[in-house]
Amino acid sequence: MRDELSRWATEYPSAYLTKEAFSASSKARLVTHVLPDAIRHTVPQETAGLTVEGSAGQSKWTHTPWIAILDPYVTDSVQEGYYIVYLLSPDGSSIYLSLNQGCTLLKNELGLPASRAELLRRAALMRTRLQFSERFQATPIDLQSALWRAQLYTAGNIISARYDTRQLPSEAQLVADLREALTMYRFLRNAGGWTADDDIIRQAEEEGLPSKLIEAKRYRLHRSIERRAGNAAKVKKLQGTVCKGCDTRLSDVYGPVANGVIDAHHLKPMASLEANEIVELDPRTDFAVLCPNCHSIIHKFEDVSDVARLRKLLGK
Repeated sequence: MRDELSRWATEYPSAYLTKEAFSASSKARLVTHVLPDAIRHTVPQETAGLTVEGSAGQSKWTHTPWIAILDPYVTDSVQEGYYIVYLLSPDGSSIYLSLNQGCTLLKNELGLPASRAELLRRAALMRTRLQFSERFQATPIDLQSALWRAQLYTAGNIISARYDTRQLPSEAQLVADLREALTMYRFLRNAGGWTADDDIIRQAEEEGLPSKLIEAKRYRLHRSIERRAGNAAKVKKLQGTVCKGCDTRLSDVYGPVANGVIDAHHLKPMASLEANEIVELDPRTDFAVLCPNCHSIIHKFEDVSDVARLRKLLGK
């Protein structure tokens, strides 16, 4: 991984500054394929179930190239949520390994000043849930650019390590840093991300769940998995739209207006979500399609995977 990071710092700035032809460039491929593959190969266990991807821009070189590691329980897009990201300064002098936030959707919704303020607020809250180390600090990152994306990456930085590319750490140190970043990422996910504790409890109470903070955080994580649009679409495609609890197809009750309406319920017991473990989600076995009524009831169960109990209550 060290060699690939060194190549990135050496090769990318010349391509960016000279506006080298982007299409089919090996320097773009280094960011989009070679570095993500190197990360997966270096820490295969820790990245199992995670998305590792990079971008050098879209049809032209970006001033903020990145390689990101995304937890599907948190986000499936670099445009929102929070994730681990390697960021390279335009002159290639610095690489940051940062726990950072997606900014594009927020900027589109709020504009630049308000989104910057919101990213700073969220970052400050998330720092209170992490233990700092010698390697990772809350020191502001400097991407040497006044363009909006660099500004928002700076505001969105939660905690980071800076590497001087003239003297990159050893391979062993880089790997240790990445593993530490992954551990913090998972811890932050389980702690509720940027949602305040009282809001986590309130959300759980509104849905009739116990108000203990640890249970509320598990519930919030569980629901975030279900509400991911990509997860729901895959589950519906494979399992159809007949409720696994009551055997109802909502379009048979409400007519065409309800075509395709069904919830994707995540079957993994909430208690198991506290562990710092990432598993790949299988839309065939890790979810069940349920109508809104059955979905609401099963979340009252201690074991949210007990579809058989749900069916028994319904006399099925």
